[in-house]
Order: sequence, then C-alpha cells, then structure tokens
Amino acid sequence: KYAGAHRSAVFYVLYWTGCRPAEACILTAEDLDHEKRTVRFGGRNVPCNKYFFTGMIRKVTKAPTGPLLRSKQGRRWTVDLLHGTFVRLRDRLGLRQELTPFSFRHAYALRFLKEGGSFANLAMILGISEKQARKLYER
Repeated sequence: KYAGAHRSAVFYVLYWTGCRPAEACILTAEDLDHEKRTVRFGGRNVPCNKYFFTGMIRKVTKAPTGPLLRSKQGRRWTVDLLHGTFVRLRDRLGLRQELTPFSFRHAYALRFLKEGGSFANLAMILGISEKQARKLYER
C-alpha cells in the first residue's frame, strides 16, 4: 500500500526534474525546497514548477522525511527497482517500448529549451557541460 502510493512518483520525479534515474533513487524529502520550488541533486538546485510540488506533496505525505522513492519495506529504491517499476507502469499504460527512465531527462531538456531556457542554465541543471548540452539538444 505504501509503495503503491509512490509508484507513480517515479514519473513525477523523472519528468519534472530531468534527473538521472540514479539521482531519483537517492532523492529525499529534505531535498525538496517548497518555498523556492527547487530540488537539490548533489551540489545543484533544479527549478521545478508547481505541478511537480503539488504531485509530490500528495505522494510524500506518508513520509515527510527520508527517501522519496521507497520499496514496500520502506527502503530506498535501487536503480534496478526503479527501472523494473518504470517498465511495468509503461507497459500497463500501453506506452512505447522505447520509452525509458532516461527519456524523461531528454524530454525535460527539450521542454526547458523550448520555453526559452539557455544552454548554460540547462547544463547547470543537468549537471553536464554546456558543450555537451549543445551537442545533445541543439537543433
């Protein structure tokens, strides 16, 4: 029951933050700054919109501290568990097989640039170099 409430949180975290799947697994409730609407991943703060925070508030009310993504036993998700859960949800929803957890990172980057974000800011958010961001996303 507890883990079931958090299964769809994987979509929220990946889609709205652009994080790597491994970063989603170590994300904690303490990494969310509701006032600034940012999420802390290591040394970088990623801006997120109200939809992310609205969704996450509903998902984490049962656990206001500790890992956001937890197993049925309340332990932090592993990358393997995240991937397996993602695949089951993807298949249950009838989404394309090509859709992977990393697809959300790319969708975030493209959405960020389409909304007027700069390559320099995107690179900072994704934790990559500006050169790499341009190589991946410049069209």
